[in-house]
Amino acid sequence: MFKYTILLILLIPLVACTPNKNNPKQQEKKVTQKAVKPKKVTTIKRNYNGFKEFKAPDFELKNTTGDTVKLSDYKGKVILIDFWGTWCPPCRRMIPVLASFVNKCSKEGVVLLGIHSAGNSPGPAAIDDFAGKMGVNYPMLLGTREVERAYGVRGFPSLFLIGRDGMVKHKFVGVHPLDEIRKYVRKEIDKK
Repeated sequence: MFKYTILLILLIPLVACTPNKNNPKQQEKKVTQKAVKPKKVTTIKRNYNGFKEFKAPDFELKNTTGDTVKLSDYKGKVILIDFWGTWCPPCRRMIPVLASFVNKCSKEGVVLLGIHSAGNSPGPAAIDDFAGKMGVNYPMLLGTREVERAYGVRGFPSLFLIGRDGMVKHKFVGVHPLDEIRKYVRKEIDKK
């Protein structure tokens, strides 16, 4: 019994976080940003890893300084989108991994965008402060429920890989080793 208890304690942090939908503070907040309404997601084909590719829904979100960022601004690049939250321990573990990754791959045209959870957002200033303390070196955007639904986000962190052709090539949910992420990104970089 003791072994199972220890195993359970060790596995809990490895599970992706889900936001607390019963939090009254979350219900009081109104989303003031409007996302571009995404087109209906349709399955195109299964790619090299068996993932059902789909057209990445475009969005228009504010960053932590109030500037508008569109996914379409990065057309033709390999993009990683990290849906995360300050309240999520697995998300906090992934941030240093992603920050080191972006240092190595930005020269090859890879862009990383962090989108903070719409449901548990502490606000732009707190997100910016948190990102600074964590060494984040990529844009932090303020998420909306519409964008989360368009991408099918059900847990945090959720990392989406978008190829140069604008198709979502892979989805990583929870904590993943850098080598695994790099393997899929490398395939997209090499497609030039």
